Amino acid sequence: MFHEAKPIKFDFDAVAAVLHVATDPANALLPEITTWQEIIRGTGGRHKGGLLIEPAHLRRGQTITVTVLIDGEEKPVHCVQFPLIDVEQSNVRPGSLSRETANALDGASLYIGPFGIRVGR
Repeated sequence: MFHEAKPIKFDFDAVAAVLHVATDPANALLPEITTWQEIIRGTGGRHKGGLLIEPAHLRRGQTITVTVLIDGEEKPVHCVQFPLIDVEQSNVRPGSLSRETANALDGASLYIGPFGIRVGR
C-alpha cells in the first residue's frame, strides 16, 4: 500500500526517457510510470530528472523492470521517495535483459533499473 497516495520517486540527476517496462508475473497489472524533470537553480539552466511509479496495486512477489535512457553522465540512481508500507526496498540487477539491452544500444550511456552501466567499447 502506498502511504498518502505518494508515488515511488527515483532521481537520476539527468533527463530520462522510459524505453521499456515489464512485469513478472506477466499478467500482473503495471502501475503508471512517468518521468519528471526540473531546472537546478544556480546552474545556468541545467536540468535533472527521474522516474515516478504511481500508486497502484502491486502483488506480493511482483517484479517491475523499467529500462530508462539517461541524457547525461553515468551517476548513481537515488530512490528519494519510497512510500510503500511494510515493503522492503530492493535494488536487484535484472540479469539477461540488461545484457540484451546493452548489446542493442552499443555505444550509448544508459541506466537500467536502479543502477548504472556504461555501454561502449
